Amino acid sequence: MDVMRVAVVGTGVMGQLFARLLTELPNAHLCGVADKILEKATLVGEEYRVPAFSNAHDLLEQVDVDAVVIATAEGQHLEPVREVAQAGKPILLEKPLAASSAQAHKIVHIVADANVPLMVAHCVRFDPRYAAARAAIRDGDLGELVHLAARRNGLLSGAQRIAGRCSVSMFLGVHDIDFMLWATGRRVTQVYAMGHRRLLKEIRVDDSIVSVLKFDDGTIATLETSWIASVPSWQFEAVGTRGVLHIATPELGTVRHGIGGSQAANPLYSFDPLPDGQTFNVYQAELMHFLKCIVTGQSFIVQPEEALRAVSVAEAIDRSVASGQAEIPE
Repeated sequence: MDVMRVAVVGTGVMGQLFARLLTELPNAHLCGVADKILEKATLVGEEYRVPAFSNAHDLLEQVDVDAVVIATAEGQHLEPVREVAQAGKPILLEKPLAASSAQAHKIVHIVADANVPLMVAHCVRFDPRYAAARAAIRDGDLGELVHLAARRNGLLSGAQRIAGRCSVSMFLGVHDIDFMLWATGRRVTQVYAMGHRRLLKEIRVDDSIVSVLKFDDGTIATLETSWIASVPSWQFEAVGTRGVLHIATPELGTVRHGIGGSQAANPLYSFDPLPDGQTFNVYQAELMHFLKCIVTGQSFIVQPEEALRAVSVAEAIDRSVASGQAEIPE
């Protein structure tokens, strides 16, 4: 298969990005788009001259498709996954796997029963710095792990766009949860978290959440997540008995301060194309990996069960914030 025909379901911010990336890859062809708001799908369809639909079922009935990217909102993954799985098409699903562990379990069972390959788009795994950090941890370069620390603080505009449909733990924190699980190969057995609401109390989400995670080998980790940073701050640190590893994401990029505030542009996570009209970022890398694995039969770097564990930990964090007690991921 020289060129793979790929459809996109969900034409929000990420769906539009994936649609454009598919038009840039030589081994992919964007063949159709769908969104429950047909007007949104139509705009994207007109831009790339592909048919637009209001749901995945109609798209799959009327368009010849080899694979599907699903980029609907977190709580709206289940039905398009079911439709695509029934059609027997491989799926790239925007993170997180689902908005709850209950939905996540259903998705895992659906794709397993249909024997359809599914990869969740945990883009941090395609960041070369995080990949190197995982290698150092797995190879024992740091000795035995003692503690991990992750920070992922986003802008208020992100929270306003999400508009309360998802917690900061599930939307931002799930990146670092997935990475820590992937890097250590361990399970989180207990979490304790505290959150605070001021700016975002009207949409009933926490401005910030700070969590402590305990892994099954005794390693502990802290996770700081926030919607209201003035400049995005993504950091990771691993401390072991023989060394320390540190990633400070904004150091690779441009930070601009002005009257209207501050902006940080990290090219690995930029949505903007380069001057020649092409794109090089983690989203392109994960899409290329997805297509390559379908053709070669290789296993995806992210397996559904792994994505399920990340959702379970994020959900436990939210439960802990609500209960004021330590919680155990399901």
